[in-house]
Amino acid sequence: MSTLKIPRLTRQVTIKDYIPGQPIPELIRDPRNGRVLVNPLKKYVKPYTLSIAPSTITLAADGEPTDFIPMPLDGKGPFEVMQAFFKSQRAEGFTVQLFDPEHNPILMNREIHVGTIASGGGTGTNYEVFGAVGSAGRPFIWPETFFMNERWAGKCLFAVFRNLSTSSNLIRFALHGQKWYHMQATPSVAERMTAIYRDRLRTMPFFYTTDQYMRLSSLGDQEWTVRFTDEAWTEWSKSMIVRDDAFNVQILETVSRKAYMPQPLPDSTVFGSGEFPFLNWESAVYEPDFQLSFRSVNPLAETIDVWLTLGCRKIFPDPQDAVLLQPGKSPGVTQ
Repeated sequence: MSTLKIPRLTRQVTIKDYIPGQPIPELIRDPRNGRVLVNPLKKYVKPYTLSIAPSTITLAADGEPTDFIPMPLDGKGPFEVMQAFFKSQRAEGFTVQLFDPEHNPILMNREIHVGTIASGGGTGTNYEVFGAVGSAGRPFIWPETFFMNERWAGKCLFAVFRNLSTSSNLIRFALHGQKWYHMQATPSVAERMTAIYRDRLRTMPFFYTTDQYMRLSSLGDQEWTVRFTDEAWTEWSKSMIVRDDAFNVQILETVSRKAYMPQPLPDSTVFGSGEFPFLNWESAVYEPDFQLSFRSVNPLAETIDVWLTLGCRKIFPDPQDAVLLQPGKSPGVTQ
C-alpha cells in the first residue's frame, strides 16, 4: 500500500504543479508514465516576506502623507504577494497606498485603512483563548495573488502612509508570499515559471474604497459610491471595514437601484475586518465602469468616520476578444 499522502491521486489524475493562490504541491504524477515525482518547481520557490526599508518608521502627528517608502526587491526573481501584515503603535492605525517603480498607483483606487487589507489590527473574538492582539496566525489572504513583474527585480515597490493618530506613530508594514528563484532554476523549470507568470497577466488583486472619504453625519442617511475602473472587469469577493462606531448599511447598484438587502443592516453583518473578512457566498462580477452605492444610516447623535474596502480582483480582456466577440456572431466565431 502506498504511503504517499496525495489526496485523490489516481493513475488517471495528474496533480498540477502550480495552482494560483495555493501552496505548490510537493508531489505530482507524470502523465506520461503514471510515476509520482517530486515537483521540480518546489525546489526553486520559497516563502518570502517583503518589508518597507527601514523596517520600522515613525509617522508624524500632522496627518500628512509620507514620501514614497521603498519596499526593495532583490534581483533573484519575481515575488508573488499573498498576504499582508502591519504593526501600529497607535490604535487609530494608518492608511496605505501602493505604487509601482514609476510611482503609478496600483492595487487600490485611493488610500485605504491598513486594517482592511492586512493582519495586525487585533480583532477580538468570543473565545478567551484568543487575545485581541494581531498575529501572523490569522493572516488576511488577498482575493488574488499579485505577481511583481520580473522587470522590477532589483527595483522597488513603493508605499505611502498617512498617520490617523494625533500622536506620532511607530509602524511596520510587510507583504508575505513566495519568491520564484527564476535565475537559479534549471532551463526547463525557468521556462515553466515564465509560462506561469504569463498566465497571470490577465488578473490582479485590487482593493476598492468609496470615491469620497466616509464621514457619516449625525443621525444622517447618506449614500457613498464605489466606481470600478474602466479598463477591466471586477470580481468582488471580500468586504472589510474599520469605523469609529456601529452604523447601518444597505448596498445597491447605483443605476438600476437593485438592492442587495431589503433594508439597511448592522454593518457588523455586512463587513468583517482585515483578520476576519466577510466572504461573499457568491462572488459578484461587474463590467468596466460599474458603480455600487453604499447607503449609510447613522443612529447616533455624533459623526462616525468609516474606512470601507472591497477585496476584488481585476480581470483584463483577452487581446483576442476584439476578434472573437464580433457583433452579431457567437463567441469564438472568427469568420
